[in-house]
Amino acid sequence: MRDYTNITSETVDCLQDNLRIIRKLLKMDCKQFADLLGCTRQCINNYELKKLAMPKHMCIAILAIVDSMPIEDNIKQTINLLLEQKIITIVDNLPVEDNIKQVINLLLEKEPS
Repeated sequence: MRDYTNITSETVDCLQDNLRIIRKLLKMDCKQFADLLGCTRQCINNYELKKLAMPKHMCIAILAIVDSMPIEDNIKQTINLLLEQKIITIVDNLPVEDNIKQVINLLLEKEPS
C-alpha cells in the first residue's frame, strides 16, 4: 500500500505532468474523472493543461482512487512507472499487451494544439 503521508512536490508535479495519460489509461473522459474526484471537468482540464497547479490533496485523492480501483495490474504498474518518471525509457520492455504499449506510445506523443 502506498504511503500518502510522504507525497512530495515532485510527485504532485509528476502526476500533473502525466494526468491526461493516467486518465486515459483508466478509460475515463474528463467529466467521468472529475465526477469521481468531486470536482468539475474544467478543473481536470485546467490541471492537464497546467493552467492550475494541482494541490497536494488532489494528488492524494487521485492516487487513492488509482490504488483502490479494480484495474488490471499492468495498468497500475504503468501508472506507477509514470509517477516514477521511468515510463519513456522502459515502455517497450513492459510485460503488457501490445495494444497497451501502443496506447502509451500514442499518449506520449505531442498532440496538435
